[in-house]
Amino acid sequence: MISTVERLSPCKVAIHFEADAESFESATQKAYFEQRGRIRVPGFRPGKAPRPIIERMYGTAIFIQSAVDDLFTDAFANTVLEHQLNVLDSPDITIEQAEKGKPLLFTASVTVFPQATLGDYQSVAIPQPYDSVDDDAVDQEIERVRERNARVSDVDDRPAQDDDIVNIDYAGTINGEAFDGGANAGEELTIGSGQFIPGFEEQIIGMNPGDERDINVTFPEDYSQEDLRGKDAVFHVKLNGITTRELPALDDEFAKDVSEYDTLEEYRASVRRYMEDAAKKNAEDEWHNELLRFLMEGMVTEIPDIMIEREIDRLVENYVRNVFKHSESQVSDYIKRFDNLPGFRDHFRSDAESRIRMLLALEELSERERLAYNEETDADIYNEALELAAEQAGSSVDELKNTLVTNNALREHLHDIVARRKSLRFLRELSLKNLAGGSANVIESEVPETESSETDAAGTAEEAEATKSAEEAADAEAAAGDA
Repeated sequence: MISTVERLSPCKVAIHFEADAESFESATQKAYFEQRGRIRVPGFRPGKAPRPIIERMYGTAIFIQSAVDDLFTDAFANTVLEHQLNVLDSPDITIEQAEKGKPLLFTASVTVFPQATLGDYQSVAIPQPYDSVDDDAVDQEIERVRERNARVSDVDDRPAQDDDIVNIDYAGTINGEAFDGGANAGEELTIGSGQFIPGFEEQIIGMNPGDERDINVTFPEDYSQEDLRGKDAVFHVKLNGITTRELPALDDEFAKDVSEYDTLEEYRASVRRYMEDAAKKNAEDEWHNELLRFLMEGMVTEIPDIMIEREIDRLVENYVRNVFKHSESQVSDYIKRFDNLPGFRDHFRSDAESRIRMLLALEELSERERLAYNEETDADIYNEALELAAEQAGSSVDELKNTLVTNNALREHLHDIVARRKSLRFLRELSLKNLAGGSANVIESEVPETESSETDAAGTAEEAEATKSAEEAADAEAAAGDA
């Protein structure tokens, strides 16, 4: 069997096959022997009708498809192996010549993992940002902690005042007529928060629990409910109760209560360190996103629909697993329900396409710069990927290692993760080198160690799941799923 591969597009190939006449006749005869018992021919017992009579009655094509299938299976597998084609779906076969005494000619069109051509990534020069943390930011964070630890107490010995939390019933009218959304009971409102329309909260000041009062207000001209804009309204309000929040004193006792530190000074220093680490990580993540966007913008490729749909399947499954912590059968049921919702899968399409483009770009960079997994030099990166995959799978590293002994696909997947991380590190270092004027003395900067985040069902596609050095979170999840 002779085969030639024709590239139709970055993600589509046509494989042209030619079987000599003798092989074609042998396969056709084999098909006759296998099928003759199921073919009814008047005057012959089942399985006894000669082939020429069957072909005369039913046409010569009756055995051809089976013959093609028989010849195709091994030939296709050998061609895919020889040309290292990553086939994504079943091939479509077109028979071009199938005449007795002549070679059999047919073509198999099949979708394959797409080729990608990178742009001028060598010119990348994106500055590494850093977000500083000033004293005001630290103070604001500590103030938020004080707010969360405030003591709430009922007030019954004075009227309502600014910053109080009041519980009210209200009913609004315009020209004596009630309107939609104008009434509620048991509403909690912090006076001075600006939750209600201007002028409402201020008129509650001075009321005591049990008091009732009419409050006159005018809806703003830009109010969200168009039919109420600019109209005067009267709200009859009853004050049910008053509570107040008492913030803890900002002292050493507060530090002991909310942290492991004994003094306020130590606690403040720890808050600053935490915020600086977070700022550094956020800056690193955004830098990685910019580097990846630069790499992807110059890339030319074509993503087949089947890859996008499979990635959407993965994102939907992760979304369901993260949002609904149910049993396996319930997870499958929810996935089916969501898939039937009109437009539901479309919410994930942009994320899926962006993630695939990112992986294609990193894999092509790995290939061009020879950044494939190396057992001798990449042990640290491999172990990091292994630990994260084990965490995502809910197993120990040793258990996952045992799985790798027999699971070649998972092992190869982890090798791919290592290659992608190396590609991102290469891009980082290349950017720093170009910014330094081409100096070979590149500052080594490790990829930040952070927890993976899935959101990735709901995350922004352009962000490319930028957790644990941008590309790794989703890869770890996929590895965990293989485990």
